[in-house]
Amino acid sequence: MTVSLTCHGLSRSFGALRAVDGVDLDVAPGGRHALIGPNGAGKSTLMHLVTGALRASDGSVRLGEEDITGMSVVQRARLGISQTMQQASLFPTMTVSDNVLLAVQRRHGRVGPWPRRQAAARRRVDTLLERIGLAGRGDTIEARLSHGERKQLELAVALACEPRLLLLDEPAAGMSPAETARLAEVIEELPAEVTVLFVEHDLDLVFRLATTVTVLHLGRVLLTGSPAAVRASAAVREAYLGTGRDEPLFAQRTEA
Repeated sequence: MTVSLTCHGLSRSFGALRAVDGVDLDVAPGGRHALIGPNGAGKSTLMHLVTGALRASDGSVRLGEEDITGMSVVQRARLGISQTMQQASLFPTMTVSDNVLLAVQRRHGRVGPWPRRQAAARRRVDTLLERIGLAGRGDTIEARLSHGERKQLELAVALACEPRLLLLDEPAAGMSPAETARLAEVIEELPAEVTVLFVEHDLDLVFRLATTVTVLHLGRVLLTGSPAAVRASAAVREAYLGTGRDEPLFAQRTEA
């Protein structure tokens, strides 16, 4: 079932620093919602509050109708939250295929040999690797992958968990143009039942994928709206460029 994500008054303090400050965020069921903002705006901290990697100082997080504010990362994952983060969390001594296979097995509640399902699991792995652009790399040890390939593999692992809410923190960081193009295609091809919230500095990618954009600045929501509204906002331009500068911040994409 497609789910929404709702954050209300969400805050996180580190001593005197309020990294996320009273954020209200509504991600519609099946939405493709981007978080952008200058460095230090609180984007990754907000993502960690949604996954449960960080506890909120104030406020609440709801997945659909369920309050998940007090839940652990594992509990939230069981409800269908899957993630990729800035630093990939993979097993460097395992092969590409086995990294994905482990995620497939965990999704079905059993890790280890399961002969009756092994063939089906391997087919699922092969399908995912082809989908994200790593077909033919299944026997490669993870440590031998390039940075961009690791990002692709982490996405395959996240998708293996069959998420209802997929969180992507800078998924295109370090990718080549070809890898970024493939990433965009993968996200565009996700079923409508998967709700996506992503942080990305590649603004061309943001405006290609996002139906809604939230701009964070100094831990607070500066603006939420359509890509066109964000492009046109003087407040957003000032947050990125500073005062006294009025050059275009976002180039209008030319549609093919």
